[in-house]
Amino acid sequence: MGLFKKKEDINYKKEIKKYFKSKGFNYPVNSNDISEILIECLNGSEINQLKLFIEYIIDNNVQIDINEKNDDGVSSLTYSCFENNIDIVQLVIIYANKSNIILELNEKDNNPLLLACHNNNIEIVKLLIKYANKYNIIIELNEKDNECGTYPLFCACGINNTEMTKLLIEYANKNNIILELNGKDGNGYYPLLEACINDNIEIAQLLIEYANKNNIVLEMNEKDKDGDYPFMFSCRKNNIEMVQLLMNYANKNNIILKLNDKNNNKCYPLLISCITDNVEILQLIIDYANKNNIILELNEKYFENQTYPLLEACINNNTTMVQLIVDYANKYNIILELNEKNDEERCPLLSAYCNDNIELVHLLVEYAIRNSINLEFGEEGLDIKGLLFWSCIKNDVKFFKLLIDIANKNKIIFDINRKDLNGCYPILFSCYNNNTEMVQSLIDYANKNNIVLELNEKNNSEWYPVLFVCSNGNNESLQLLIDYANKNNIILELKGKNNNSDYPLLLACMKNSTEIVKSLIAYANKNNITLELNDKNKSGNYPLMFSCHINNNEMVQLLIDYANKNNIILELNSKVESGYYPLLESCFNNNVEIVQSLIDYGNKHNIILELNEKDDKDDWYPILLSSYNNNTEILKMIIDHANKNNIPLVLNDKEKFSRIYPLFCAYSFKNFEMAQLLIEYANKNNIILELNGKVENGNYPLYCACNKNKIEMVQLLIDYANKNNIILELNGKYFDNNDYSLLEACFNNNIEMIKILINYSNEKNIVLELNDKDKDGNFPLLIACVNDNIETVRLLIEYANKNNIILNLNEKDKDDDYPFLMANSNNNKEMVKLFINYANEKNIILDLNGKNIHGNFSLFCACFNDNLEIVKLLIEYATKNNIILEVNEKNKNKEYSLLSAFSNNNTEMVRLLIEYANQNNIILNLNEKNRNRSYPLLFSCLSDNIEIVKLLIDYANKNNIILELNDKSKKGNNPALMIINHSKCIKMMKLLLKYAKDKNISLNIDEKDLDKNSEISDEFIKLFNKYENFINITYTMNSELLKRKEKIKRKENIEIENDENENNEKEKIKKKEKEITEIMEGNLLQQQNITENRL
Repeated sequence: MGLFKKKEDINYKKEIKKYFKSKGFNYPVNSNDISEILIECLNGSEINQLKLFIEYIIDNNVQIDINEKNDDGVSSLTYSCFENNIDIVQLVIIYANKSNIILELNEKDNNPLLLACHNNNIEIVKLLIKYANKYNIIIELNEKDNECGTYPLFCACGINNTEMTKLLIEYANKNNIILELNGKDGNGYYPLLEACINDNIEIAQLLIEYANKNNIVLEMNEKDKDGDYPFMFSCRKNNIEMVQLLMNYANKNNIILKLNDKNNNKCYPLLISCITDNVEILQLIIDYANKNNIILELNEKYFENQTYPLLEACINNNTTMVQLIVDYANKYNIILELNEKNDEERCPLLSAYCNDNIELVHLLVEYAIRNSINLEFGEEGLDIKGLLFWSCIKNDVKFFKLLIDIANKNKIIFDINRKDLNGCYPILFSCYNNNTEMVQSLIDYANKNNIVLELNEKNNSEWYPVLFVCSNGNNESLQLLIDYANKNNIILELKGKNNNSDYPLLLACMKNSTEIVKSLIAYANKNNITLELNDKNKSGNYPLMFSCHINNNEMVQLLIDYANKNNIILELNSKVESGYYPLLESCFNNNVEIVQSLIDYGNKHNIILELNEKDDKDDWYPILLSSYNNNTEILKMIIDHANKNNIPLVLNDKEKFSRIYPLFCAYSFKNFEMAQLLIEYANKNNIILELNGKVENGNYPLYCACNKNKIEMVQLLIDYANKNNIILELNGKYFDNNDYSLLEACFNNNIEMIKILINYSNEKNIVLELNDKDKDGNFPLLIACVNDNIETVRLLIEYANKNNIILNLNEKDKDDDYPFLMANSNNNKEMVKLFINYANEKNIILDLNGKNIHGNFSLFCACFNDNLEIVKLLIEYATKNNIILEVNEKNKNKEYSLLSAFSNNNTEMVRLLIEYANQNNIILNLNEKNRNRSYPLLFSCLSDNIEIVKLLIDYANKNNIILELNDKSKKGNNPALMIINHSKCIKMMKLLLKYAKDKNISLNIDEKDLDKNSEISDEFIKLFNKYENFINITYTMNSELLKRKEKIKRKENIEIENDENENNEKEKIKKKEKEITEIMEGNLLQQQNITENRL
């Protein structure tokens, strides 16, 4: 019998399917022919199917041609290499060896070695080489892939696999194969280029060594599809060693590297070295170019962002690199591009300037001067003088000083007074830019070069240095200008105005610079200049006005002192564009000191201050602002000045938008003194004050006083109203929340204020609103109940009765609270009685079952508060009015009336609720739980109240309700645990266990829920033993409870046994006694019989 089985003897379709299934796979098998099944595996999408097939033919010694291919020319070996599956490759080799089949390794279209190299699988490559060596097969190493032109060495270099590259070279050397080193793929890549792309110097060296050994000249300048070449990539990778290697190889082989060749993006090696900021590579390129008479490209731009070498060196802040480029340019008379910009509008000088590199700026500027290049720095081309001027415009002292150094070195004199088209010049720019250091630098330069600075020249907008300095509030720069002017006999311009009519003193005030004002006054005094104090700019501003505006007391005093000294009469009443004037500004700023200064100045110079003038926008006036700022002191000053000058003050005019007025402000701030002042002034000057005027939100003085709870201010208002025959608005509404005076008095729980309002309404025949609600649904009676104030409730009821008003007892607020519910919630029995009597009297049916947002209702509140009397009142009222009380209703916390009664341990209340439920055919909820999962029986067991538990059990039995015995609360308690851990009541436990036995319920007890085992009495454990069929105890590991239970049980059993033995002994004795008695009685009877016989 041969080694292999005959094909015709076996149903391979069935056998191989069976084999696949045994391995956990259900691959289809359509043919019975073993060769066709192989083709099916090669055509399939699952490589594992081929693996299982080969395992099968190996295991079963099946003969097949393992080199057989499918229609695509794929064999088992090529398929496994393509799928990168070394296990199958090994299986194929094992089968081939076993079958004495020589595998095909040099297939043209599906070369196994090429596929393994493609997949970067060196282990498969090693397997194939080992197999080839074993069978003396020479593998074709230069065979190319028809589709993309790749070959094994190319792949090894492309995937950056040094070990594979070595392996292929070693194999080639061993088998005298000359490897293809310069062959390109479809993208133009070749091995050396791939090595440079991958930055792999070891592969590059291997290629060079192999090329040298085999007299092959490597391609150094060939480009790929993007125009890149090896030297370009070595520069891009910033690899100095690779650059040096390529240069050395080129020199040795008389190859001239194309250093200026550009890729498709117009990039080239020199530019790349500048982009990567590599001075060493740049030096190597320059040295190579010098040695090989190559003139390097220095100005060519990169296509992507329009950059070029010098610009990149400047961006990278590399002075050494710039120096190299400049030196090279000078050596070969190349004019460098200094002004060309990249896509980000950066040029070399700007980049050096932004990097704050003084040395680099020096280098570029000197190069520009030497080559007569106007440097672009800003909008236009500039020479050195232009750059100096530009540095002043741009406020750059460091750049200015640098340029001065360069100018001095090159003997260039800078025209320091030069003007631009707008009439601006350096010192003017420096003052505009608020740069004291630049001002000092310009003065130093002028002094050194005997130049007299122009200090008073104006630009086209009439600005000059002192004006800018004052505008910036820079006293240091002003002192520099003053010192320079004094030294050079220049009288500074202090009164000149710009196009907006601004002048130095005004701008100093506007900048809030007291120091500059002092400096200007001192300079003016020294130089006999009289400063303008009252001149206005185009907005109407003038020094005193703006000093008041910025709230600067010292500045105001400075101006007043200067005016007095120079016999200048200050404008006190002149308005600016907004309609403000000094006094109005000072009142706005709430500045007592400035107001006093203005009044004193006015009095001294017989100037009557404007007291009633309003601003143009809001209609503010002094007395209104002082009231608005709650400043009684300023108010007094204004009133005093008005009295002294017989000025009738405006008191009732309103601010335009909020509609506030002085008296309202006094009441709004609870300022009794201010209110008195206004009333006294009004009385003295026969002014009738507005008392009922409403502001924008509907607020008015009386409401304010009630809101602020100021009873004395309410009385003040009433007294003034009575005196002036004014009827106060009592029912006026505050728009924001529909609130009103009486409601506010109730909110504040101020019964005296309520009485005052009621008395005033009675006196003036005004009917107070009692039932009107605010936006939250509040009304007086409800708030009185919320405050639990029965006196207020009685007052309101009395007033309502007197005025035939029916009070709303059932009306709800936004939280659904209402008076009767609040009386119950507050546990106020007297108030509840009062409402019941009022309701009966007015034929009102009280809402007993109404709930608030918390779900609370009257009966629940009474039970929760443990108030049996209120519960009786509610039941009595409900019964009388045929109302069925909601006994089982729950609140939001799932609390209910009966549960509260149990929680409070109130037996009488429980009995009362049960009786009410029975009378009204209501089935009470006995097992319902609250949010804490507590329920009536649980509370009962905690309270140690046997009677209440009996009530509960009796009611449950009567109504066929099975009580919940095992449910746990959130704290983990159930009735049994409550008794054991808390009440420790044996009677209660007996009652519970008896109920459990009667209802055939097992009590669940977990030992881990019990308190310390030692604290559980023996009586409880005896009960556990007695009712063990009705108690389900979960014991802990090594349970002490179980040990105690068993110990007590054994003791009980012994006692029972002893009792039984004792009883048995007694029985035996009784029996013996009985037997003896019977014997004696028998003997006696026998004796009697003998006697009788004898007789």
